Amino acid sequence: MTSTNKPSTRHVLTDADLSRATRLALLRTAFSAKHEGRLAAARPLAGRHAAIVMAKPSLRTRVSFTVAVHRLGGHTIEVGAHNTKLGKGEALEEWAAVLGRMVDLVVARVHAQAELDALAAHAQVPVVNALSDLWHPCQGLADAMTVWEAARLAGRPHAHDPAAFFEQPHRWAYVGDGNNVLHSLLWTAADLGVEIRAACPAGFEPDPAVVEAARSHHPRGAGGVVLLHDPREAVEGAEVVYTDTWISMGEESSKRPEDIEAVFAPYRVDAALLARAAEGAIFLHCLPATPGVECTTEVLRGPASRVLDQAENRLWTAMALLSDVVFDAQGGLP
Repeated sequence: MTSTNKPSTRHVLTDADLSRATRLALLRTAFSAKHEGRLAAARPLAGRHAAIVMAKPSLRTRVSFTVAVHRLGGHTIEVGAHNTKLGKGEALEEWAAVLGRMVDLVVARVHAQAELDALAAHAQVPVVNALSDLWHPCQGLADAMTVWEAARLAGRPHAHDPAAFFEQPHRWAYVGDGNNVLHSLLWTAADLGVEIRAACPAGFEPDPAVVEAARSHHPRGAGGVVLLHDPREAVEGAEVVYTDTWISMGEESSKRPEDIEAVFAPYRVDAALLARAAEGAIFLHCLPATPGVECTTEVLRGPASRVLDQAENRLWTAMALLSDVVFDAQGGLP
């Protein structure tokens, strides 16, 4: 018999599953949880159990969601192909269906978006995308929090509230591979009305369907989501300069480092490139980083870097997401 105390299925499979109003509300909740101790005392996940499914190695995702669930009063169990018969005698359909009858939530870091969609279809409990080949919505949420938080803590104008802050004109820049992190960053920027310029080498651009969706969603249309090949043009005047590894996890064996270096070397974020950004610009990287490759050590660990805040904010945004969206502890979030 299935539990009668299951939450309604509020999946977060792509960035589009969060409305702008919800995204802004989550930023407020996450900031309050981090700086004012909100959420933990309420224990909104008391009695809930979350399955953590990690098909790829992880530090930030595994720890942030595990700690988030525990701080909210819930319990976690990690399962996957490494410790069950998934794919080795048991099909995903039955595996996910059984899992959904025993837990209240699934947080999944997978290889293909199709795997995540199938998991959500069969588990019948909320499924949160903790990374797929196409999207990384939890990273996009933490990125937005980091940008707003940095401005608020610095006493920047209009930064007292994320809605007021993101109503102002902003420009972000991304330099590097057109991967899942960029896909979520494009949608996040479009949702918040931020102009984003992404510079990627020819042949390494983001998925055209994702770009078109972000442009359709952005208040400024194509003018708000700009693709370039020149990293200097992308960074010019930006408040945020973002990069990621040049070879995504799982692609190491299919790409020779020397070939990647030849293509991506002009996209390395160094002090000279960062100097083209706006005064007071911050540097972001979702980590893990390879100092001296996609960015220099000077930039990664320099005064403009907010990468450790960005990583920590994966925890606070995970707590907000689980509390206010998946289980809707606040009631009536947009």
